Amino acid sequence: MELNYAGVRLGFRHDRGERVGDGLGIVGLPSDPDAALSLPLIQSLVLGLTVKAIVEGDSDPGVFIPQLIELHEAGKFPFDELITTVPFSKINDGVALQHSGQAVKVVLVHDTDQ
Repeated sequence: MELNYAGVRLGFRHDRGERVGDGLGIVGLPSDPDAALSLPLIQSLVLGLTVKAIVEGDSDPGVFIPQLIELHEAGKFPFDELITTVPFSKINDGVALQHSGQAVKVVLVHDTDQ
């Protein structure tokens, strides 16, 4: 897999040996809701370009989750560092943290002071 920074924030390209065409996987959402992707149509058709939106990894949970657990147990995937807990009463603060990039994944928890 190689990282490709040509015209996008981050792209992934993966060749599996039998190269039929190129693919573009769109991962995540842009911050601008009106963002658009422009591709050269003729070149894309001739090259057999495939564009695919990848939602939550498009993985097989029966395979992927055990792999994540194995990586976590080996100390190679500290997912707990990706989580920021926020009391439900401060939901707007959680949204602001994610929007600013200060938090990767906000998890709302029940308020304990009630």
